[in-house]
Amino acid sequence: MAVVAYKCPNCGAPLTFSPESQKFECSFCGAALTEEELKNIAPATGEEEKIPASQGAKDGVEVSLYICPSCGAQIVTAPTTVATSCLYCHSPVVLEGRLRGAFHPDLVIPFSFDREEAQRRFFDWVKKKRYIPKGYFESGSTEHFMGVYYPYWVLGCNSWAAYTARANQVRVWRSGRREYTETRIYKIERDGQIGFEHLTRCALTGEGNKLADSVMPFEIRKAIPFQLPYLSGFRAEMRNIEQKSIEPVFQEDVEKYAQQILDDTVQGYSSVYDQNIGVLIKDMNYKYSLFPVWAFTYQGADGKKYYYAMNGQTGKTAGVLPLDRKKLLRDCAALGTAIAGFIALLGGLFV
Repeated sequence: MAVVAYKCPNCGAPLTFSPESQKFECSFCGAALTEEELKNIAPATGEEEKIPASQGAKDGVEVSLYICPSCGAQIVTAPTTVATSCLYCHSPVVLEGRLRGAFHPDLVIPFSFDREEAQRRFFDWVKKKRYIPKGYFESGSTEHFMGVYYPYWVLGCNSWAAYTARANQVRVWRSGRREYTETRIYKIERDGQIGFEHLTRCALTGEGNKLADSVMPFEIRKAIPFQLPYLSGFRAEMRNIEQKSIEPVFQEDVEKYAQQILDDTVQGYSSVYDQNIGVLIKDMNYKYSLFPVWAFTYQGADGKKYYYAMNGQTGKTAGVLPLDRKKLLRDCAALGTAIAGFIALLGGLFV
């Protein structure tokens, strides 16, 4: 079994996960099933279509072909795709064969709001930005919103940190006409065990990585054990970064956070410098996880494409917005005039 599709037990139409109800719903007859109820329903299945290696690439990009279990059409996917929809019948499908063994996720955070709510939040975010060209975004353009489960590595670990630094404590006082300065120099030493949990990094290379990283953090305490049906109705990607490759990145994260923690323990000095830290990481516990992101491409009035991402759990939005340079320059000029006038006023007060 390589591909599965979840069907309504009443009418046979596709079932998709609803972020609003947190159930698996049929848009045709209105049926809504819980995760427990869905376990008793066998999904429709299809198989991977074998193709010659010479034909397994499209425009230089490796692809795979699957047979849609609903209509029998071919489904063309990239190597990292694990959930998509059929181009012909639009039925959501999950490529179950790519989620077996070591690639079976440990955790998933289901989407907490739907596409319409994602659209509303995006335009609310845009409205708060002062220097967006007027009329650039139109709220009716929503066809490009796509719910995507991106792969992440989540790390929990213990560490032993040894920290050193130097610090100065300066005291200044006057006696008669003389001013005295006393500088005491201290050597700071700290060491101890620091535990970390839920350190998170995207496990996908390329542009997807930038989108996925830009909307962190996720509330990982609300993650649940992975279940395949949560992917139905969304796109999902599988990891192409393994633990060994991402360990140096986590090492840097642990060192950075450990230094921040130990820096905060050094208080009461005039200055702190020459900070140095050594960290030994142990008891590493990785969780392979799929977390929700609304990905959005918008082509504006100037013909340019802008890429955005929204955390499908918290609503945090990220992306580069177009800039109304004329308005920005006008406001800067007005601010400069106001500052110059204020300085002139201050000068007049002291004439």
